[in-house]
Amino acid sequence: VDLDLDGDCDTVVCNGNVVQHPKHAPTLQKMVLLENISGEYFEDVTRQAGTALMRPQHGRGLAWTDWNRDGKVDLLTTPTHSAAQLLQNESDVPGRSLTVRLIGTDSPRQPVGVIVEMVASSGIQTKQLIGGGSYASTSLAEIHFGIPKDANPTELHVTWPRGGEQSILIKADDDQMIVIEQHLSR
Repeated sequence: VDLDLDGDCDTVVCNGNVVQHPKHAPTLQKMVLLENISGEYFEDVTRQAGTALMRPQHGRGLAWTDWNRDGKVDLLTTPTHSAAQLLQNESDVPGRSLTVRLIGTDSPRQPVGVIVEMVASSGIQTKQLIGGGSYASTSLAEIHFGIPKDANPTELHVTWPRGGEQSILIKADDDQMIVIEQHLSR
């Protein structure tokens, strides 16, 4: 998921040892946030992300959402032995986002496996809607694109699980879109 809205996917790991009394590792562990640097390498930015990620926990589940609809991805963790934690992304990032909700008609209503390409002046981003999630959690069935500053998205190309394809123009001020699958002509 693109936490810094720069157009590439970053990585978040929710850690916690599953062994009751491990011999060579702590039971409580910190989360890890790795920023994707231009698709070339990942940099550990956990400390810069705030104290919530640095707090050791019995980490299990991790889901993402934009719960307050400000365009930035927020995280929800479901540790064992404590309450779920909503980690609101309050970073000051220059980019913006586009969230796409997809509804299947020929394909399943929640079209797991759909592939969406966003064409922008900064390049093409390709994402796939996946099902499930991690332990005791799942993310919203949406696709979230980070759009770097000064990039202009122009079009979405959608390939549905049943083989249909659609192209949709993106308006300059679009930040959320709902795409409904067009019926395949038979």
